[in-house]
Amino acid sequence: MIMAPTRHFRASAIFFLLFNASVIAAADVQSAFTVQCSSLSALLPGKVFFLRNAKSNASLQSYFSAQEASIAPFCIVIPTFTHDISSAVQALAAFHTFWPAYGIFAVRSGGHTPFASAANIAGGVTIDLNAMKKISLSTTDKSVLSVSPGAHWIDVYSVLDPLQMTVVGGRGASIGVGGFLLDGGISFLSPSLG
Repeated sequence: MIMAPTRHFRASAIFFLLFNASVIAAADVQSAFTVQCSSLSALLPGKVFFLRNAKSNASLQSYFSAQEASIAPFCIVIPTFTHDISSAVQALAAFHTFWPAYGIFAVRSGGHTPFASAANIAGGVTIDLNAMKKISLSTTDKSVLSVSPGAHWIDVYSVLDPLQMTVVGGRGASIGVGGFLLDGGISFLSPSLG
């Protein structure tokens, strides 16, 4: 059984981040981002990747547009559980509180937006939700569909098609569910269902 980090663990991790940040307070920007990402790595082992790593390269190469893929964050966080996202955002907010130039981040669901900086950030931290793709349909009457934020519409349609069901979702297979639902988009069903 996997359990969420305890409050004590999260507080310790944030202390670790702030302690390290205070050590380099007068140092250069590169050191500040190194501490920020190293602290996140200590908080989320195996889920934080610096650039030129196979996981970070795969994340950057999977963006829809070359403009978005060309942006280089300092590190990429790939959470697998909601508490991973919460822990990362809490740590980044704490970092940003004491050093406003740092702690900046972007969140990526599908990365389908064609312009730069919609789901990626230069020099900050990108939280890539693509490992969170769980899709489930309520078992009783199949009237409720639950979709994790890293899923793409092709994942959703693959579950619903065999059941002869659909949703008002994105028209492109690679469109992320999270971005479409939060930012809007066009569905084949929009004219008739809204």
